[in-house]
Amino acid sequence: MKRIILSSAILSALLFSASANAGVVTYNINDILTGNGYEVANVGQTFAGTGFVGMYQSNEFGRLFGLEGNYSKTNMEVGLAGLAGKQVSSATLSFVLKENNGPDGVLTVTGYDANGALGYLFDTPSAAYGTASGALVNGNGATSSFDVTAIVQSALAQGEDWLGMHLANSSNSHWTYTYSGYGYSADRAQVQLVVNYADTAAVPEPASLALLGLGLASVGLARRKKS
Repeated sequence: MKRIILSSAILSALLFSASANAGVVTYNINDILTGNGYEVANVGQTFAGTGFVGMYQSNEFGRLFGLEGNYSKTNMEVGLAGLAGKQVSSATLSFVLKENNGPDGVLTVTGYDANGALGYLFDTPSAAYGTASGALVNGNGATSSFDVTAIVQSALAQGEDWLGMHLANSSNSHWTYTYSGYGYSADRAQVQLVVNYADTAAVPEPASLALLGLGLASVGLARRKKS
């Protein structure tokens, strides 16, 4: 009986080692534009790091998380270096629309090749890592969430340290946005990318699997001798 308990402990330890490095990382994506007002002094400037830029079509306003169809869009980038060597199981992009009195719309998230320098990009870029789409939730203060797992997985599969995501709404409503400047905080839209992952290094190696097999075999042998 003692041999069986010991072998079961070995089995439990090996199984635990295979899943011990699973985890979740949350990226908070804030307004990265500078200045307090809405006017953008130079639409050609770029900003370093994880963040978003809200844009109007006229190329003269910013400081919002805008999803008003052809009137306003949002461009963002996220540094993915911390996910290198990890296997992503799910990734969810979410945000809160504070000023949201317009009709429901369909949001399209385009994953593109970013380089760590976020720009004022109004036109939708080439979808290097695919797209994701879904309905926006209507109502002031409503939270919308979108599955961007395939986009994140594609970027990591190509060894990218940065992921760009361009957000555009199918509806041309003038009331689908969140102010983030002009006295409001840069994190008011509560934009987050939540990634669940497992460390690929935690998968049992052949030697570990061989030990597991020996442990199970010893259990069987002990039982046969006892009988």
